[in-house]
Amino acid sequence: MEVSDNISLEKIPTNIRINVLDKQVDLTEEIRTKINQYWENINRKGIFNRGKVFSIDQVQEDEKNLLISLTHTDYAHFLYSRKTELPSQYDCIVVYPATLILTSDQYIVFGHMNEGTANPDRIQFAAGGLDENDLEEGHISIHKNIEREIQEELGIDLTKTKCKSPLRPWLIKHGGKSLVLLYQVTIDLTSKEVKEIHEKYKNDLYSLGSTPEFKRLETIKYNRTELTRLLLSEHPKADYIDPICTYLLKQL
Repeated sequence: MEVSDNISLEKIPTNIRINVLDKQVDLTEEIRTKINQYWENINRKGIFNRGKVFSIDQVQEDEKNLLISLTHTDYAHFLYSRKTELPSQYDCIVVYPATLILTSDQYIVFGHMNEGTANPDRIQFAAGGLDENDLEEGHISIHKNIEREIQEELGIDLTKTKCKSPLRPWLIKHGGKSLVLLYQVTIDLTSKEVKEIHEKYKNDLYSLGSTPEFKRLETIKYNRTELTRLLLSEHPKADYIDPICTYLLKQL
């Protein structure tokens, strides 16, 4: 296990199943009112969409199996829970996949979140929340989510890209306000090619009046020097980045 500031990394179980329950997070009227007031305050310009969000109801885990049950809430509750310490029964703890993409020339791909997102300029892997598009017969398809997020954030269609090693589960991050299912894939594209694809994709989105989620890509060589540099950087990072850097450094 890798532990850093209450964030822990463990090997992910072999069998992963995510169910979506037909129920809402049961909030008190007082909390609902505070969430609505917070939403009106932060979204005066209409930047955000108050869409559906899945919050963790229950997690059952052993060495071979991971079963997660989710309930329904919305993006306002999600953002408010990041700002305020809510009692556990009213909190919004989300689960989402994040993918370490390794290029053919051994670079790790990161994105810098764009302005207008919930975490502007934060460094993270290609990742995104689960939504109803990921549902298949009441269960979440993790691969479907990952393929969509890599397409939406990098402009790379993983289903049509040759992979030197296939998409596979790797680690699970516990702690903080999220449970992150970390996956790995090695693609048959160089760091330069990945950046060129994203740059074209980004410009195409801007020409259509849309804003890309990543304002730019950053790739770092998979070696001790670059991983240490990222680990020591004070730049805003997703909470799994530093523990992963430490984990990878121990593998080298």
